[in-house]
Order: sequence, then C-alpha cells, then structure tokens
Amino acid sequence: MPMMHQHIADGREQATAQILEQAVAAISILKALALLAERDPDRPILIEDESVVTRAECDSSTNRLARAYAAMGVGRGDFVSVILPNSIAFIEAIAAIWKLGAVPKPPPLKLAAKELSEIIALAKPELIVGNPPVQSETCAILPQGFTPDTALSDAPLPDVIATHFKAMTSGGITGRPKIIVLGNPHSVSIGVANDTPPHP
Repeated sequence: MPMMHQHIADGREQATAQILEQAVAAISILKALALLAERDPDRPILIEDESVVTRAECDSSTNRLARAYAAMGVGRGDFVSVILPNSIAFIEAIAAIWKLGAVPKPPPLKLAAKELSEIIALAKPELIVGNPPVQSETCAILPQGFTPDTALSDAPLPDVIATHFKAMTSGGITGRPKIIVLGNPHSVSIGVANDTPPHP
C-alpha cells in the first residue's frame, strides 16, 4: 500500500509540474491569436461602440494586414510607427506588426508636427500607419482607414516572435527625444486564451 500511495503522489507531482509548465509557457502573438480563434472563434475579442470583432475575424484580418505590411517592406525587428487613435484599427495594426516580428512605435498623438518629424527621423520606421501631420521621405505611409487587398491571403503566417514589445519615446527633457526599446522578445503566456475581450 505505501508503494501505491507513492505512485499516486508521484503522479500528482508530475501532473502539477505539467500544469505549471503550461501556465508559464510563452508563445508568439501569432500563435496566441490563432489559439484563441481555434478555441472559441465566435467569441468577441474587440469591441468599439457598436462594432464587434470576433476572435476568428481578428486573427484572419490581422493575417491579411500583416501581409500588406510585409509587402511594404516590414520584417522582423523593423520599427513601424502607428499614428492612430485608440480603436479596433489601432489594436489590429499592433497585432499585425507583432505577427511579422516587427516592433510597434506609437508616438503620442498630441505631438507637434516638428517633434513628430524629429522622432520619425530618429526611429527610421519601415512604415507609418495612420495620418502623420508631416510627410516622410524615407518610408511608406498607409493612411488611417487603409484596408488590405482582399486578394491577400488570411491564412496563418510563419511563426515568429517579435524582437521587442514596443518602442517608446523619451520626454526629451535632457535634450533631443530618444527611442527607448523594451528589451525582451515579445511573447505571451499560453494562459492568454482565458483572458476576457479587451476594449479599445
């Protein structure tokens, strides 16, 4: 009997270890969204006023959006400036950037045109998404309201983990603003599948 109890105890410890390992496992944003869509495709994940986007719709649309960004030259490690208000479009743009392994760089929307121009020149983004008050001669711009070509595939993309979570801009108190890049490769806990839908 003692031996049986030992086997049961060992089994419980092993099961507990597996659960803990799964809980802390990190996966890419790409896999996380695909997992959410697979588990409950019709569950809302983004809500803005009367607009509701399901998990499956979000995964599909951001796959297509990522391919549109890739066609503009965006790849792993590239900066992409996102100049959009807090909205479904903003969140989907960020997700699409992460799906390419790129780094979103959302500057403050209230920046003066001169300051924003300096930040863009400093960051050297591969792409600007939104309507900047200044034009850039060094990268492409996709305006607010951009919709990718429906001919682009919405199938899953090759898996990649973004090099960083995001890039921010310092306040410039000591002089010219600086780009601050959060250091760790960006992934999420597999437990994200249990999260409640975010609201922009």
